[in-house]
Amino acid sequence: MVTKEKSFRDPGLSGRRSIAGIGASVPLALAIGAGFVVGIVGVAFIHDGASPPPSHTGTRLFAAFIPGSNDMRLLGEGWAKPESWGTWTIGPRAELKLPLSRRPASDVHLSITGRIYPWYAKLEQSVRVNANGTQVAKLERGIDGDLYGGSFFIPLHVARAASPIRIVFEIKNPTAPNSIDDNPDSRPLGLGLGSIEVTYDGE
Repeated sequence: MVTKEKSFRDPGLSGRRSIAGIGASVPLALAIGAGFVVGIVGVAFIHDGASPPPSHTGTRLFAAFIPGSNDMRLLGEGWAKPESWGTWTIGPRAELKLPLSRRPASDVHLSITGRIYPWYAKLEQSVRVNANGTQVAKLERGIDGDLYGGSFFIPLHVARAASPIRIVFEIKNPTAPNSIDDNPDSRPLGLGLGSIEVTYDGE
């Protein structure tokens, strides 16, 4: 059974500890706000083989990228202002720093909630995920823009290569809504990031 660390963000997040430290008291409902229905229907693995064995002495961390959350400090270049459900990437790449509270002793599992734009089937979109310079996953668009492939592992040797772990999202086709319909939004969007949950064994 995974050992869960107590959350410092909100009583409703019992069992999850904020990655960025003490966060604002924001209800979890905002992280999965109205209309934000996320279907993680696939698992992407880009490492040596099958998934690692289940964690027995693991650490669990959680971050939500919504207004008022201290986790927003994890985001580097390439992000828009947060919205009630999460935060959009702007342009072809966006960076995130992922600090771990303990030195990893296992592969690091990430579970990302989000959405991908555009959600029109005729317009291609995907997001490559790099960790410390190594590609670890590819996120693709599911039905109605839901995120496919949002559950994946960062191999141990990659996770240990730098601390905090440097995550880079590379957007294949950043697309402005006003380029395809009557929406006035001119931002080149790609990945809408709602939250990240991290699970791993620590030393």
